[in-house]
Amino acid sequence: MRGRVDLEVPYAEKDEAKSLGARWDPARKTWYVPAGLNCQPFQRWLPAGEDEAAIELLPTVYTVESKSPCWRCDRQPRVATVAAESFISRDEPDEPVEPDLYLFSGIEFLPRELLEAMQRVNPGYRRRFSNTAGVSYYMNHCICGAQLGDFYMHSEPGGAFFPTTPQAARAICLHRLEVQARLAIAGSPSMVHPNLVLECAKRVGS
Repeated sequence: MRGRVDLEVPYAEKDEAKSLGARWDPARKTWYVPAGLNCQPFQRWLPAGEDEAAIELLPTVYTVESKSPCWRCDRQPRVATVAAESFISRDEPDEPVEPDLYLFSGIEFLPRELLEAMQRVNPGYRRRFSNTAGVSYYMNHCICGAQLGDFYMHSEPGGAFFPTTPQAARAICLHRLEVQARLAIAGSPSMVHPNLVLECAKRVGS
């Protein structure tokens, strides 16, 4: 028998999901299909699968740890993202990008080992629907439960993953992951110049 299946239900569609038999898990703050119930009526709310992953990360792969202010409670929780020194598009597997340090945002699919590594930095890291972006993606959460979306952290100068001074970049930590194979993800790579994260961030791991 199939176990429970977590869903990604926008707030505006929660009543429809509930009417079909979905249940709310207050601890995980997510809707889910109970064990044994047919998932077919819930197709549009099912998480992305590996078949949607368009990028394969090449060594070296990191989790990136920084801090970002919470808009709700003013804490400064640790936040995480994924980085790699090179990657290939599955559409062009023979053309890897030039080596540098690429940070990923808007991640819609992660393999289990990467997700677990991210959750070691931010235990609330999980896929949620973003009203701002209009899509579901993996995002950090504060201990108070507030969603910490990617846009500010990745795209605004001074954001958690967009340092503008060497001092700010030195507060960021790169945790090198020991991976034995290419890791497939679905997300958007970015790299800015000067790449202060590459040049100044603290590195952990062999």
